[in-house]
Amino acid sequence: MLLRATPNCRAIMAGPRPSARIFRMTSTCRPTVGLRPLYLPSALALAMPIQLQDWLGNSFAAEGFDRAYAVESSEHMPDKQRFFNEAFRTLRPNGLFVVCAWLARDEPRRWEVRYLLEPICREGRLPGMGDEADYRQFAQRAGFRVLQVEDLSDQVSRTWWICVRRALGRLATRPRYLRFLMDGHARNRVFAVTLLRIMIAYRTRSMRYCLLVFERAGREGNGVKGSETRL
Repeated sequence: MLLRATPNCRAIMAGPRPSARIFRMTSTCRPTVGLRPLYLPSALALAMPIQLQDWLGNSFAAEGFDRAYAVESSEHMPDKQRFFNEAFRTLRPNGLFVVCAWLARDEPRRWEVRYLLEPICREGRLPGMGDEADYRQFAQRAGFRVLQVEDLSDQVSRTWWICVRRALGRLATRPRYLRFLMDGHARNRVFAVTLLRIMIAYRTRSMRYCLLVFERAGREGNGVKGSETRL
């Protein structure tokens, strides 16, 4: 119920870097959705006009949206504080900012950092991976109030086992996959190892996948009443 859009709700989705782009769309419910170019055909299927911008330097007016969404894009932002600041700027009072993010565990052990978290960031072209406390701090500095934090790690971790299983199946049945891994000039072949690291990171709880909901306070600083929810 908390995240259900209301009639005439205006929403925006911030896409990830390196493209760091926003696709603005308008419909009868007036959502504004930010998507990577990969997802552009799906967006076009909705028959909405699209505007492409850089989230960290967008030209959207202040207080123009009721909802802002960032699904696995905050990890790609080189300036996470600015990422939150822009969400706060573009949201109306009492607007919601919904973030789905890869997070590091609180106080990871040295071996987790060395063999899992740092390599995952390096191989996945991520500038860094924060933890829940970091995201809370970024949000609060921007002016948000934390409404809800839900840990979805158990559900998401199954996805990575499926990815690994399918990749192994392709290697065993399709020679071009093996040729790709053996090609020293293939820039992204390292991600085959990253798949294993991510799967292990979720199994060992070194990584978390969380849904975080933040609220921009009303004009007088008294947003929607209610306490924070942790799930």
